[in-house]
Amino acid sequence: MNSQKIVVALIACAVMGCCGAASAYSLINSTVVSPYDTDVYTHIFQAGEPVGIAVSGDGDSDLDLYIFDQNGNLITGDEDGTDTCLASWTPRWTGQFIIKVVNRGGLANAYTVAIR
Repeated sequence: MNSQKIVVALIACAVMGCCGAASAYSLINSTVVSPYDTDVYTHIFQAGEPVGIAVSGDGDSDLDLYIFDQNGNLITGDEDGTDTCLASWTPRWTGQFIIKVVNRGGLANAYTVAIR
């Protein structure tokens, strides 16, 4: 099984809450992003608590993930050529963060985004 299939399986498992540590993931949204479009979410994260964000698409296009702080500074992201994205960090302060899922392709992509 390749690593993308493993990640997709873990995300699916996490969203359904069926496996140990992965069940700590919580679904933010499951939706479709249009070609060359961006979906934006906001979430409050707590200082000192590790955060993981996972995106799993349907394979139709490249999705990229970016996390910004409330001042627009890029915190972390995932820009590989797939539609499976993982990003993690530990916030140094409690505050609202911006999560962007960007569709880099010419086809719509049905995806799920979850946080831990």
